[in-house]
Amino acid sequence: MNCSATLTAIAGQCGKTLGGIRRFFIINRDKIGEITVSEGAVTAITLAAQNPAPGDGFISYGFKRGTANVATTGNADDQGRNNSFTTVATLEFMKQETAKRVALQAIVETDAYAVWEDNNSKRFLMGYDTAIASNVNSETGSGYTEDNKYVLSITDNSLELPYEITMTEQAWEAILDENLE
Repeated sequence: MNCSATLTAIAGQCGKTLGGIRRFFIINRDKIGEITVSEGAVTAITLAAQNPAPGDGFISYGFKRGTANVATTGNADDQGRNNSFTTVATLEFMKQETAKRVALQAIVETDAYAVWEDNNSKRFLMGYDTAIASNVNSETGSGYTEDNKYVLSITDNSLELPYEITMTEQAWEAILDENLE
Protein backbone atom coordinates (compact mmCIF):
# COMPACT_ATOMS: atom_id res chain seq x y z
CA MET A 1 0.00 0.00 0.00
CA ASN A 2 1.41 3.38 -0.99
CA CYS A 3 0.41 6.12 1.48
CA SER A 4 1.69 9.63 1.23
CA ALA A 5 0.96 13.13 2.39
CA THR A 6 1.92 16.48 0.92
CA LEU A 7 5.13 17.56 2.59
CA THR A 8 5.83 21.23 3.26
CA ALA A 9 8.96 22.97 4.49
CA ILE A 10 9.35 24.56 7.91
CA ALA A 11 11.36 27.79 7.90
CA GLY A 12 14.25 28.25 10.31
CA GLN A 13 13.25 29.60 13.69
CA CYS A 14 14.65 32.88 14.94
CA GLY A 15 13.76 34.78 18.07
CA LYS A 16 12.49 33.67 21.42
CA THR A 17 9.72 31.27 22.34
CA LEU A 18 8.28 30.82 25.81
CA GLY A 19 7.36 27.48 27.36
CA GLY A 20 4.43 26.88 29.69
CA ILE A 21 0.72 27.54 29.79
CA ARG A 22 -0.86 30.89 30.62
CA ARG A 23 -4.56 29.99 30.72
CA PHE A 24 -6.72 26.86 30.48
CA PHE A 25 -10.42 26.53 29.56
CA ILE A 26 -12.97 23.69 29.53
CA ILE A 27 -16.52 23.49 28.14
CA ASN A 28 -19.12 20.70 28.09
CA ARG A 29 -19.37 19.22 24.60
CA ASP A 30 -23.12 19.83 24.49
CA LYS A 31 -22.53 23.58 24.92
CA ILE A 32 -20.74 23.79 21.55
CA GLY A 33 -22.79 24.40 18.42
CA GLU A 34 -20.06 24.08 15.80
CA ILE A 35 -16.29 24.05 15.43
CA THR A 36 -15.01 25.17 12.03
CA VAL A 37 -11.64 23.84 10.85
CA SER A 38 -10.10 25.43 7.79
CA GLU A 39 -6.57 25.05 6.42
CA GLY A 40 -5.47 23.07 9.47
CA ALA A 41 -6.69 25.48 12.16
CA VAL A 42 -9.87 26.18 14.13
CA THR A 43 -11.20 29.38 12.61
CA ALA A 44 -14.54 29.57 14.44
CA ILE A 45 -16.31 28.13 17.48
CA THR A 46 -20.00 28.79 18.09
CA LEU A 47 -21.95 28.07 21.23
CA ALA A 48 -25.09 25.91 21.05
CA ALA A 49 -27.28 28.40 22.92
CA GLN A 50 -28.95 31.06 20.76
CA ASN A 51 -28.68 33.60 23.62
CA PRO A 52 -25.73 32.37 25.69
CA ALA A 53 -25.88 33.01 29.44
CA PRO A 54 -23.41 32.30 32.25
CA GLY A 55 -22.75 28.55 32.27
CA ASP A 56 -22.89 28.28 28.47
CA GLY A 57 -19.30 29.34 27.65
CA PHE A 58 -15.74 28.17 28.18
CA ILE A 59 -14.87 28.10 31.90
CA SER A 60 -11.44 29.44 32.89
CA TYR A 61 -9.29 27.51 35.37
CA GLY A 62 -6.60 29.45 37.24
CA PHE A 63 -3.34 27.95 38.44
CA LYS A 64 0.00 29.11 39.77
CA ARG A 65 2.45 30.16 37.04
CA GLY A 66 4.94 27.43 36.17
CA THR A 67 2.71 24.55 37.34
CA ALA A 68 1.06 23.53 34.05
CA ASN A 69 2.27 21.96 30.84
CA VAL A 70 1.11 20.14 27.72
CA ALA A 71 2.89 17.35 25.85
CA THR A 72 1.82 15.54 22.67
CA THR A 73 3.12 12.14 21.60
CA GLY A 74 2.67 10.68 18.13
CA ASN A 75 1.54 7.05 17.97
CA ALA A 76 2.46 5.35 14.70
CA ASP A 77 0.95 2.05 13.60
CA ASP A 78 3.21 0.84 10.79
CA GLN A 79 0.97 -2.09 9.84
CA GLY A 80 -2.47 -0.48 9.88
CA ARG A 81 -1.36 3.06 9.07
CA ASN A 82 -3.65 4.28 11.85
CA ASN A 83 -1.57 7.11 13.23
CA SER A 84 -2.84 9.03 16.23
CA PHE A 85 -1.70 11.58 18.79
CA THR A 86 -2.05 11.60 22.56
CA THR A 87 -1.96 15.02 24.19
CA VAL A 88 -1.78 15.33 27.98
CA ALA A 89 -2.24 18.59 29.85
CA THR A 90 -1.17 18.61 33.50
CA LEU A 91 -2.27 21.41 35.81
CA GLU A 92 -1.52 21.84 39.50
CA PHE A 93 -3.98 23.62 41.79
CA MET A 94 -2.35 24.58 45.07
CA LYS A 95 -4.08 24.11 48.45
CA GLN A 96 -6.75 21.44 48.64
CA GLU A 97 -10.17 22.84 49.51
CA THR A 98 -13.83 22.08 48.88
CA ALA A 99 -14.46 24.53 46.03
CA LYS A 100 -11.53 23.14 44.02
CA ARG A 101 -12.50 19.54 44.80
CA VAL A 102 -16.06 20.14 43.54
CA ALA A 103 -14.85 21.90 40.36
CA LEU A 104 -12.31 19.18 39.58
CA GLN A 105 -14.82 16.38 40.25
CA ALA A 106 -17.18 17.99 37.70
CA ILE A 107 -14.41 18.02 35.07
CA VAL A 108 -13.76 14.30 35.58
CA GLU A 109 -17.47 13.50 35.19
CA THR A 110 -18.22 15.40 31.97
CA ASP A 111 -17.66 14.98 28.24
CA ALA A 112 -15.77 18.12 27.31
CA TYR A 113 -13.47 20.10 25.08
CA ALA A 114 -10.43 21.89 26.50
CA VAL A 115 -8.32 24.80 25.28
CA TRP A 116 -4.89 25.84 26.46
CA GLU A 117 -3.27 29.20 25.84
CA ASP A 118 0.51 29.07 25.89
CA ASN A 119 2.89 31.82 26.94
CA ASN A 120 3.25 32.82 23.27
CA SER A 121 -0.48 33.76 23.22
CA LYS A 122 -1.39 30.78 21.00
CA ARG A 123 -4.51 28.71 21.78
CA PHE A 124 -4.97 25.02 21.00
CA LEU A 125 -8.03 22.75 21.11
CA MET A 126 -8.19 19.38 22.86
CA GLY A 127 -11.09 16.97 22.28
CA TYR A 128 -11.84 17.60 18.61
CA ASP A 129 -12.17 13.90 17.65
CA THR A 130 -13.35 12.52 21.00
CA ALA A 131 -14.11 13.99 24.41
CA ILE A 132 -11.17 14.63 26.70
CA ALA A 133 -10.54 12.16 29.52
CA SER A 134 -9.60 13.54 32.93
CA ASN A 135 -8.29 12.33 36.26
CA VAL A 136 -7.30 14.05 39.48
CA ASN A 137 -4.72 13.19 42.10
CA SER A 138 -4.38 14.89 45.46
CA GLU A 139 -1.07 15.29 47.25
CA THR A 140 -0.36 16.63 50.72
CA GLY A 141 3.40 16.18 50.88
CA SER A 142 5.07 15.03 54.08
CA GLY A 143 6.58 18.26 55.36
CA TYR A 144 5.75 21.94 55.73
CA THR A 145 7.73 22.94 52.65
CA GLU A 146 6.05 20.42 50.32
CA ASP A 147 3.03 21.25 48.17
CA ASN A 148 -0.54 20.60 49.20
CA LYS A 149 -2.32 20.38 45.87
CA TYR A 150 -4.56 18.74 43.33
CA VAL A 151 -3.02 17.58 40.04
CA LEU A 152 -5.43 17.48 37.08
CA SER A 153 -4.43 15.44 34.03
CA ILE A 154 -6.45 15.87 30.86
CA THR A 155 -5.89 13.49 27.95
CA ASP A 156 -6.92 13.93 24.33
CA ASN A 157 -6.61 11.09 21.81
CA SER A 158 -6.91 12.44 18.27
CA LEU A 159 -6.16 11.61 14.68
CA GLU A 160 -4.16 14.82 14.29
CA LEU A 161 -2.00 17.14 16.36
CA PRO A 162 -4.10 19.64 18.37
CA TYR A 163 -5.53 22.38 16.18
CA GLU A 164 -4.43 25.96 16.81
CA ILE A 165 -7.38 28.32 17.33
CA THR A 166 -6.93 31.30 15.02
CA MET A 167 -10.29 33.03 15.48
CA THR A 168 -10.16 36.73 16.36
CA GLU A 169 -9.57 37.82 19.94
CA GLN A 170 -13.03 39.42 19.98
CA ALA A 171 -14.70 36.20 18.81
CA TRP A 172 -12.78 34.17 21.42
CA GLU A 173 -13.64 36.56 24.27
CA ALA A 174 -17.33 36.37 23.28
CA ILE A 175 -17.51 32.62 24.08
CA LEU A 176 -15.81 32.81 27.48
CA ASP A 177 -18.23 32.20 30.35
CA GLU A 178 -16.83 35.13 32.33
CA ASN A 179 -18.03 37.52 29.57
CA LEU A 180 -21.57 36.13 29.15
CA GLU A 181 -24.48 38.00 30.73
